[in-house]
Amino acid sequence: MPSFDPDLDLYSNIQNLKQNVSTENLEKITIGWWFIWFIRNSVTFKQESFSSSQACILIRNFIKNWRNSLNHDMDDPSQTTNNLENVNPFGFIIRDEKGELILAEAKAIHNSYSILQAEAMGLREGLKGALFLGIKNLIIEGDNLVVVNSINRVWQIPWEINNIICDAEMDLTTLESFSVRHCFREANQAADFMANQGHTTPDLRYWFSSFAPPLSLIIRKDALGWPTSRA
Repeated sequence: MPSFDPDLDLYSNIQNLKQNVSTENLEKITIGWWFIWFIRNSVTFKQESFSSSQACILIRNFIKNWRNSLNHDMDDPSQTTNNLENVNPFGFIIRDEKGELILAEAKAIHNSYSILQAEAMGLREGLKGALFLGIKNLIIEGDNLVVVNSINRVWQIPWEINNIICDAEMDLTTLESFSVRHCFREANQAADFMANQGHTTPDLRYWFSSFAPPLSLIIRKDALGWPTSRA
């Protein structure tokens, strides 16, 4: 088994591992590393406690749900017939400096959580995804003005998303540079597409490749500077 190079970020180490381990084992290693990072942050910043057995159970259950999610195709939401009911979905995408898509995520949460909470969770999960990829300089765009102005401390943070915003602020301190900007929904079609994907997946689901054609088309248009219009 190749060793972990401490001089490289996690994403670079994963790229090196691709040449030496199977895809299945690479998925397990990646998920295990992510949970170690997650548990470390929970212990350090939230004073939570985890035993090694609890960590193993978390990783095992996540891998099981991950495998189950792979049995479902990523389809155009307009063609999806097995949408979940009573959920508020969220999603995000991460692009590189050229506008190329490198990570997408979607999830549905119960509608006991508000739409605003779902939007804030999307921001937090997007930050966690960026940190997982070893990104240090980040531009964040979102179409929910309340969430954007809350993280920028322009508006008072609504009580229902206060904890989520505070956790996101903690994540932002680990970056070298960042900005959080508001954009209109028409200019945020890619993330909106992923949020619609959340209607079909109750578990956190990631895509590193094999993106749906409708999403790939949106990304291409964005990279080309394709104009958008408001209705």
